[in-house]
This record gives sequence, structure tokens and C-alpha cells, in this order.
Amino acid sequence: MDSAILRSLSRIWAGILAVIYDSRSYKVFSAISSYLKNAAHNSLILGYFIKPSKDAEPGIFQSKLYSLGKGKEGILKSTGRFIGRTIRRSSLACILYDFYSNILFIPMRSFGLMSVTAGSIYIILTGILSEIGPRSIFASALLVSAGLLMMLFKSGIHEILNDSIAVRFISGRPEVLSLLNLSDRRKNQNHYILMIILGSLIALFPVMLPTFYAAAAIAALLVVPLIFIWPVLGLLILVISIAFIPTMAAAGLILLTWIAVIVNCALGRMTLSGVLKKGRPVLLFIFITLIGGIISFAVADSIRIALIYTVFISSVYLFISMIKDKVMFKTTLILSGAAAFLTAVYGMYQYLTGNIQAGWIDSEMFAGIVRIYSTFENPNVYGEYLLFMIPIALVFFFSSRRFIYKLFWFGAGLAMVAAMLLTMSRGCWIGLAAGVFIYFLIADRRYLWLFFAAVVVLPFVLPESIMFRLLSIGNLEDSSSLYRLFIWLGTFRMLGDYWLTGIGLGTKAFSGIYSAYAYNGILAPHPHNLYLNIMSESGITGLICLGLITIKSLKYSISNAISANGRELKHAGAAIAAAFTGILIQGVFDNVFYNYRIVLIFWIFTALAFVFQNIMKDETEEPNG
Repeated sequence: MDSAILRSLSRIWAGILAVIYDSRSYKVFSAISSYLKNAAHNSLILGYFIKPSKDAEPGIFQSKLYSLGKGKEGILKSTGRFIGRTIRRSSLACILYDFYSNILFIPMRSFGLMSVTAGSIYIILTGILSEIGPRSIFASALLVSAGLLMMLFKSGIHEILNDSIAVRFISGRPEVLSLLNLSDRRKNQNHYILMIILGSLIALFPVMLPTFYAAAAIAALLVVPLIFIWPVLGLLILVISIAFIPTMAAAGLILLTWIAVIVNCALGRMTLSGVLKKGRPVLLFIFITLIGGIISFAVADSIRIALIYTVFISSVYLFISMIKDKVMFKTTLILSGAAAFLTAVYGMYQYLTGNIQAGWIDSEMFAGIVRIYSTFENPNVYGEYLLFMIPIALVFFFSSRRFIYKLFWFGAGLAMVAAMLLTMSRGCWIGLAAGVFIYFLIADRRYLWLFFAAVVVLPFVLPESIMFRLLSIGNLEDSSSLYRLFIWLGTFRMLGDYWLTGIGLGTKAFSGIYSAYAYNGILAPHPHNLYLNIMSESGITGLICLGLITIKSLKYSISNAISANGRELKHAGAAIAAAFTGILIQGVFDNVFYNYRIVLIFWIFTALAFVFQNIMKDETEEPNG
């Protein structure tokens, strides 16, 4: 229950809004806004994005690709049946499946036995194979103490979490773990033997392996089997960890999730039927990407990049196949926003402590200015990440009904905006302003006054360093602006010869060819422009295909947000559109696909746009069904 203070703050906020909405200036603003809305509906271009989506017939090439995939269906089904039979006949596989599928119902005392076993065996192995020190004594004592404490509880993890006030507060749901459909797996067995085996392995890894690999092995031992039981966990772990893990770890997690999906399809627990059909344009872009790797001027490097891109792009189909309802859709957004909040906190830590690497700025023109980059090693890349994530904070601030949730997401959004300002990324600032404008325009035009009020007020309250940086946009005395201009001119000259097919994926292919076309001898690893980069790598076909996918994603998010009845869905669709708007504008000033993690986030948001379309389609069909 909210406190009296929170209720008072909520009433004050409601009173402020009431005064604003009753004002004459707001009524004039609302009339102008309504006129512009009607004009947009009648516009040929804007009307396309606003009017409800209809499933279009696929093009000839898309149909051929889809038919090719469909032609392999018989082989895949036969392979799936073989895998299913093999797993069912394996006693070990059945035991492990039974254990991990019921792991949330296993009594805590069993986990206590695992922890005590790990602590005891760890100290013994350390004494035999090396030397017992303070760290090993502390680790062993911690494991044994935690295990003894857990042995006092008979309840399972599922029951403890569902009864937890903290979990209910964070999720806003009384049965948060119902997402995993656990009702048919409630066996409540102890599995003492397996717990002792697991405890022994947990003790063995730190003794035999370096710390990092030991931690990875323990995580794999506990988490990987759970992803095989519930593949959707792979996606949830991906969205919350993408800001913190290396590129290849993210690719490995996607591949692991794909393997888990294939195994579950083989066992008849899920199906991929119709998934490829829902993402036909994406399949075409995968084909273009692979071609770009093969016909490259630096084939070895480009093929490696093409395979990484293919793995990342394929995640679209994972999201379409497993994020099928509003609860999972909302959960995905919440985890993404929470992770972004953590990066903002770390960015603030960097700024306040000075634990930051200097660079990425004209040292003569902007002396004394520092730029935070949080977990992304580059301020521009971090700003691009925040372009996707800040709209998520807006979703839950404006759509949450409880004031305490609004307060949290207000704080999270404020921290992200502050981090965005401290990146000193001017292109990202412009992208954020455009994205926020689009967000309010779609979600609730009544709040556009907040946007215009911020535009008027911020110049008077922002630090001088930020205003100086903002006013330098377009100033060719800034070496970074002049640097980009010369690179763009050189890239245009290069594309005069390679506009049709491009030169291949990656910096090696670009650097090798671009050097012959460079202006003023200025060399670069990429064009510092998303659209020039796509055309350089994949030619005009790649640019057109990506453009069609982006237009379709914007169409799905905008049209469905406008037609949505629920406030939460309307704001969620507006957030996806805002994220795409921001990143596409930033793409004019920089190559946002230079960083692999931003590439993956782009395709995750593409997937969310497709998922949003499917959810809204199901919403409209339910009353008629």
C-alpha cells in the first residue's frame, strides 16, 4: 500500500495537470494538435504509417526464399523426430529433464545440501592440490553457512518468490513465475544425489580453472539446462545482459537459445510453424548479408561478420516465436529498461569518480569536457543504446497506475537522460529530442506541452559545457565535424563505382577500397553514416531492404499504437517508434552499426515491432473469435 506521502504527491501531480488542461493556452494548443492529426490522416505518406496494418502479399523473391525454407521442412521434421526419440530413450536425459524442469519446486534444504557439499569439497581439494589461504577459507565458510541456513526451509524457490513482497513490487504481478507455465511440473522431489553431484562440480571448477572460466562453467551448469527447459529464458537473459556481455557471448546465447528451441520442437513442446512467414523481409536481408560476406574485397573478415550478423538478425524469429502475449512483451521491456538504468548508474559513477578514459572530442575546442561511456567503451555507442532505452522509461512512467512505480521510472528515466547528456553525443541529443516528440505525438498529445516546455527551459538550466557542445553542431571548426564531412565526400565518390553490390562487410573491406577515394588523405574504418555504410557493404539492394524493414517496423508500431485501446500498449508502440526515430536520425551523423551490440539491439527492437503487430492482431481478433 502506498504511503500517505506518495498519495499526497500523486494528488498534487493530478492537480497540476488539471490546471494545465483547463488553461486557455492548452485548449488552443489542443485545437492546433487536432487539426494536424486530421491532416496527417489525410496525407498519403503519413497516412500509411497511421492507418491499421494489413498483411501484404509477399514479393516474388521473398516467396521463393520462403518456399526454399518450406521445402526443407520435411528434412527438419525428420531430424526433429530423430532428436525427440533419442532424448526420450536416454535415461540420463529423462532424469536431468525431470530435475531441471522441477528445479523451482525442489525444497530449499536440497539446495542447502548442494551448498554444504560444494563448500566442504572445495576446501578439501584446495588443501590437496594447492595451498589453503584466507580467500579459500572465506569461500568455503560462506558456502557451508549459506547451505546450513537453506536447510532450515522446506519451501521451494517458486513458493518463496511468489510470496516475496519485493518480487511482487518489482513485477506488479501476484504470480510472476506463471510466465513459465509451471503448473504441470509441480513434483516437489528432493533429488539429493543430483544435488551432491552438482555441489561437487561447483567445488571442482574453481580449483581446476581460472576464476573467469570457473564462473562461466558454474553459470553454464546452472543456467544452460534451464534454457533448454524454458527457451524464453534465453531471450530474457539476453535483453537484460546485452549491455554487459561481449559480442560473442551474446551470439553464443542466441545460438544456445536456437538449439533449445529446436530440441523443444523435436519434443513437441513448441512449434516454429508460420514464424518465417511473419518475418519475410528479415529473411531477405539475411540473404543479402551473406552475399555481402561472400563477394567482399576482404572475404575472410567479411564472412566472419556476416555470420555474426546472421545470428543477431535470426533473433527476430526467436522473439516472434516466443514473445506472444502482453505479459511477456511487457516483461521484455521492463528487463531492458532496468538494465539501462544500471548502465546509467554506472555512467554516473564514472563521471563522479573520474574513472573514465579521455578522448572522442576536439581537445582544443572542447578543453576540459569529459564524456561517459558506461559499459560501451565509446560515448557515441552508449548514446545510441540510450536512444533505444529512454522511451521504455517513458512507457512505464506514463502508463503505470501506482505512484510508486511512476516514481521509480521517473528516477530511472532521469538518470538515463542525465547519462545521455554526459555522453556529449550531439547526434544522439538530436535523435532523442525527435524521438521524444514522436513519442508524445503518438502516445498522448496532451503531454506535448512537456516537450516544448523542456525546449524553452533547458537552455537556461543546462551546464555551460553542454550548451557549448550543442551550439557547435554544424560548426566546421570542430575537427570531428570536418572529419565526417570529408569521409562522406570520399564515400560518395567510392559509391559511384560500387553502388550496385557494395564492397563487402566490415572495416577491412572499407579501409582497403576507400583509401583510393579519400579526400585530403583522411582515412577512416567506416563512413560515419548508417545509410552510406549499408550501401557500402551491401549495395543499393541492402539499403532498400533495410529501409523496407524499418518502414514496416515503424508502420506496425505507429498504426497499432494509435488504434490500441489500453494505455500500456499505446505507450509501448509509441516507444518503439520513438526508438527507431532516434536511431535513424543518429544514423545520419554516425554509423550506428559499427558496434555489434547496437546492431543486435536494433534487430531486437525490430522483433518487438513485429511482436507488437502480432499481439495487436490477436487483440482485435479475440472479440470476433
